[in-house]
Amino acid sequence: MISYVKAWEETEKANCNNRFERAIARIRAWETSKQSMVDANLSQAEQRLEKRRASVVENMKNESAEIHRIALEKVARAEARRNEELIAIEEESTRCQMEGRTPRSCLMPCFET
Repeated sequence: MISYVKAWEETEKANCNNRFERAIARIRAWETSKQSMVDANLSQAEQRLEKRRASVVENMKNESAEIHRIALEKVARAEARRNEELIAIEEESTRCQMEGRTPRSCLMPCFET
């Protein structure tokens, strides 16, 4: 009778261990499945972020180029205005020299004759 009890005990322990191993296998399969879904979602999110980052970087580069273009235009206009003023000054100087007078806007009255 004791041998039957021991045999039963061993069988039940083996069955318990087998159930435990199957449960562990199911848990690991579930974990692997969920982890692969999380990894796939993470990869997709990273791709979306990289696309958005590339778009933002491109927009910023375009904005920087536009600012540079506008600055160049402003510099060109300022240079043109300066050149016009220099030409006007030279013309006024030539006229004053030809007429023998000082310019009307001369700030040095001590040189007036």
